[in-house]
Amino acid sequence: MEESVQKSLGATSRSCGRTFLFFCGFMATIVSVHAKDADKSDSQTSGWRVIVEDKRFPTDDVIVAFCSVTDSQYSLPADPATSDCTPAIQRALDDASRAGGGTVFLPEGRYRLEGMLTIASNVILRGRWSLIGPDRPAGGTILMIHNEEHEQSVLIKGSGCGVRDLTFWHPEQVKKSKASASESPLVIRGQASVVTIENINLINPYRGIDLSQASTCCLRGIYGSPLLSGLSADKSYAVSRYDSIHFSPNYWAWSKLPGSPPVDGEHADFMRKNGTGLHIYEMDGFYAGFSTISGYQKGLHFERGVSGDDASGELSSFSVTDCHTALHVDDAKGFRIVGSTLHGSEYGIWGKDRTHYKMHTTSIEGGKRSISIRNGVAELVNCTVSGETEIVGRRTVYREHQYDEKLPPFQNTYDRTRKPARFDLFNVHDYGAVGDRKADDTAALKKAIEAASANGGGIVLLPDGEYRITEALDLGDGVELRGNSGGRHVLGNKPKEQLGSVLFIETGEGDENGTPFLTLGEGSGLRGMGFFYPKQDYKNFKKYPYMVRANGKGNYVIDCSASNPYQGLELNGDDHLVEYSFFGGLRRTYRANHCSGGRIQNCHIKPDFWRGAWLPGCPKTPELEEFKFRVNEDYEPIYLNSCDDYVVMSIFNHASHTFLTADNSSGQALMVGGEQLQQGYAFKNGAKSFDIISSTCN
Repeated sequence: MEESVQKSLGATSRSCGRTFLFFCGFMATIVSVHAKDADKSDSQTSGWRVIVEDKRFPTDDVIVAFCSVTDSQYSLPADPATSDCTPAIQRALDDASRAGGGTVFLPEGRYRLEGMLTIASNVILRGRWSLIGPDRPAGGTILMIHNEEHEQSVLIKGSGCGVRDLTFWHPEQVKKSKASASESPLVIRGQASVVTIENINLINPYRGIDLSQASTCCLRGIYGSPLLSGLSADKSYAVSRYDSIHFSPNYWAWSKLPGSPPVDGEHADFMRKNGTGLHIYEMDGFYAGFSTISGYQKGLHFERGVSGDDASGELSSFSVTDCHTALHVDDAKGFRIVGSTLHGSEYGIWGKDRTHYKMHTTSIEGGKRSISIRNGVAELVNCTVSGETEIVGRRTVYREHQYDEKLPPFQNTYDRTRKPARFDLFNVHDYGAVGDRKADDTAALKKAIEAASANGGGIVLLPDGEYRITEALDLGDGVELRGNSGGRHVLGNKPKEQLGSVLFIETGEGDENGTPFLTLGEGSGLRGMGFFYPKQDYKNFKKYPYMVRANGKGNYVIDCSASNPYQGLELNGDDHLVEYSFFGGLRRTYRANHCSGGRIQNCHIKPDFWRGAWLPGCPKTPELEEFKFRVNEDYEPIYLNSCDDYVVMSIFNHASHTFLTADNSSGQALMVGGEQLQQGYAFKNGAKSFDIISSTCN
């Protein structure tokens, strides 16, 4: 095993001059880091620390951990591969929870897990991870599952918590019947709001991940060979995001772990006869993309949930091949499927019971039937259908259309790595911050930021707390302001639930053109924290300047939340990145100006976040409709002003006036949706091209 730490120190635009809307449910209104390598130091045995990156296991961010399971107080067994590590890991998770949240680091190595791990609010279990491939065997942090007692090995049950950079392996996996396999314990069960599951290898479980009764789930980078069920969800609400999900019999074979089968071994035959890659029941919307599933009986399976309701969602760049049936639908509200592949040895699509399919530029193929549907509606635009079709039922509608204008390629290549200029840690508590919502912590934060700036950059850490700030702050260049959350952050979701790291903003009232609360310089960013305006009034909105003004190239806002900003983010630098953030808003949330290559993706935008914060002054449910009516009068979630090559992806907005305005701007939007809007899109002042793909607003 290893552990290295650092101690705390005190795309191209299309210029054809038209705007194209592909599969959009709302008619558009057209109104004319360079980081320096951190020096390794001696291992730290307690307290917040930076985990120095191992080049064998690269990360997009800097790992900041509350503790490591190898810290002496957790009593990890001397030989963790042969002794049960569940108690030690759970002690570390509980310790982080008592501290209000944080990342628990599990170094490279193999760890025997005989019991169940429970992860509470704002706690992330994180290790070392690398992608498995034909010439890349499994490595990093490997949890060896020997759980025979519990329904799952990892239970995610708090808001804003989850797992990252881990490999799960069943060393004693045995062949079972389908019936007995269905009773095998899950690896991961999510029963929380805003779940983080990222960079996970599921080597050979019978059942991988179940997200039933979880909401706003954020999955990215899930790989493996789940034998019976890869990913399932029922009664999952508030729009989830599934990005880069890859299931195939190959991963177990490629892992080269003891007992791994050949690529075409018996496990592949079992999966082909019994397995399902993605199984969705009742779900309140999802965005799924850039994924591959192969070698299953059913690649994608949708059916009615336990409550009697069913699913709807968007799939883009989703490839399902070498399955008996690529898309099997017993019941669903409907789907948009764009730029995808659905190839089955028997059926490309098999469906019944009133499902509405909208497909664009998708290849559909089946050995028996390419498409077999009854009592549904299928609308195909520029799709390739190879094989016979079977369209039956008096209520069935089937249409194919071909147009000269083709679906433009979506720009999904960008630099996801966002880190400060240096990786030294500056804990605001060391500079006198209290974080009790009463003391004025402005001076302490300024001192910590000044120290990081004088260092040439660094990470200013906000441990769990509610920090009252009464003056504007300037991060300068190369500084990251980091909360305690190591994953997606949500500002409260239930009464008395831990809020995590939150800045309570008490400056700028009454001046919407004043100095923003936070100013970011070149390469600076925000991660894992929340913002709240305690003096805002939901009955009579008070004007404030922008919460954040990002002036530098490569700025980032990741895993953040803000319940009630009057104005959220002003983004003025090239190549900025906003993702996995959950913001409300009263006047505007995101405004980008005169920049190129910016991205806003995998975000949720809704005024309801203010109600969900459960803080004094928040609107109550009986007052919510009147509050949202006032929001709808002027609220603009996204405004792009003279921007080029801009990308907006996997965004959901509830309640606004105009969801997205492209003012003399070029770019693309993919899988964006809105409801309770006055209008969806506005395009004005220029003839630049902006593609709206697989999106709906109503």
